[in-house]
Amino acid sequence: MKNFLKVSEMPKNSKGDITKVALKKAIENKKIAVYEINYENDNSNYSLLENTSTIFQIWDGFRYAPKYQGLNNIASACLGTSFYYKFKTI
Repeated sequence: MKNFLKVSEMPKNSKGDITKVALKKAIENKKIAVYEINYENDNSNYSLLENTSTIFQIWDGFRYAPKYQGLNNIASACLGTSFYYKFKTI
């Protein structure tokens, strides 16, 4: 099991809020690694996403709502209906 980041550990903006923009900047600056699972393919493990440019190309569809996840829960995001993401500090 990988030590994925909890919501309370996620990047924050200058106001101290956990936001999708702060997450994107951390990923672009290689501070956060992204792990992906596609439940449509019946994968049971998250794997490191080597090329994050694909999620940036469709970033508007990338759903990340940490305020609804609870500070002690592992932070997650989703894209569409079957792609889910977790994060880890590099």
